[in-house]
Amino acid sequence: MTTVSVVAVDMGSSNVRAVLGMWDGERLERREILRVSHRAIPKSPLAWDVALLRKAAVSALDIATDILGKAPDGVAIDGWGVDCVFVDDDNSPLTPARCYRDAAGARGRARLEALYSEVQLYRETGVLPQDINTCYQIAGEDVPRGTLMFLADHVARSLVSDSVAPWASAGVASTSSLVKADGTWHTDLAKVIGLKANQLPELMPELSVVGYRGTTAVMRAGSHDTACAVHSLCYPQAQFISCGSWAIAGALTPRAVVTDAAWQAGVTNEAATNGKNRAQINLTGLWVGQECRRAWKERGYNPTYAELDALVGKVPVPEALIDINAPELTTPGAMPEKVALLARRVGVIVDKPEEIMRLLTESLAHAQAKAIRTLRNVTGTQARVYMVGGGTRDRLLVERTAHLLGEPVCVADPEASALGNIVAQLQTLGVEPAHIATWMKTSSVLHEIHQ
Repeated sequence: MTTVSVVAVDMGSSNVRAVLGMWDGERLERREILRVSHRAIPKSPLAWDVALLRKAAVSALDIATDILGKAPDGVAIDGWGVDCVFVDDDNSPLTPARCYRDAAGARGRARLEALYSEVQLYRETGVLPQDINTCYQIAGEDVPRGTLMFLADHVARSLVSDSVAPWASAGVASTSSLVKADGTWHTDLAKVIGLKANQLPELMPELSVVGYRGTTAVMRAGSHDTACAVHSLCYPQAQFISCGSWAIAGALTPRAVVTDAAWQAGVTNEAATNGKNRAQINLTGLWVGQECRRAWKERGYNPTYAELDALVGKVPVPEALIDINAPELTTPGAMPEKVALLARRVGVIVDKPEEIMRLLTESLAHAQAKAIRTLRNVTGTQARVYMVGGGTRDRLLVERTAHLLGEPVCVADPEASALGNIVAQLQTLGVEPAHIATWMKTSSVLHEIHQ
């Protein structure tokens, strides 16, 4: 068969990656063609550089065209959820693309609590109330004019040659608390926070074509990075840990889980690409360590990951742990000092970078294992655990997670979001899912790590 080529643009909170996927009918060849570092712009409001994100997507297509000698068959954007931008009819931003770590979310949550019960909102949307949720970000400020678009959708729309109406992809929209568990806009809540009906775009399913850029199909292929990562597994019964800046433990369920037990356990629900639900527990993941490394680099200490990992491996298991979800660890700045202070509160002294990283590794491993056990109790799901994302490169983290679970963890691709994006695009273009699953099972994408 003719080779099908697609570009996955995977927007992370610290860099944008573009991966070219080429499917020849039996195997998938992948090549990273672009990686651009970025971070939220540290001003008020804390916001993303939308122009950089859009430029990166265009550059990825140009590079892919040069490599292939023709335009790729498809492209899709995935990224984190909750963050949005309000746009005019031409897709030009009317507001900054506020970052979920901006203080507006906390302000909005405090305002909305007095107007709408959080328990009721959870029952209706399946989304756990958190400061980062889109509804709180919007409630924290005066509602602007224009149409709401989630960030991944906005970047995708900027690629389409012809004019297309704004949309909201099911994957990213499900993270917002503005969409009910049945997949429709929560218009009552929108009205409470000041959003008009004409500011909410049409909700659209995943695995569909948005429009074209020349001959390249622009697709919705998961839209949310975790949805794409889980889609890459091709296993409908899997439990998963998607470990990147956030560490997300989850289980695939037929529908949103909104029981009393789920509420008390902190389970949130988001849409999966296959129409199912992802019942999840969200943890602060590798971001804390990334912030520590950034601080050390600014102070003149900049070891490679391999060098620091070697030092971390020599540090004994800490005698106590910190709460990886502690509020102090959710905002940037002075992260090594924040970790050291939390450690002192539980009787642990960490002075050296390797001691701080060892404490973070052990604390995250415990949190991940606990989250999987909790999800099994709450959802009744008992399945093999797959770990995806950048955290799979940290063998100590995976080994400790497996040890604490008391069972092997199947490690999947570190770039699982990009892989899932590619797989979803191929399926949208007509490639049989069974053929891709066969390649997955016979390739080196998956391997077990034991306790």
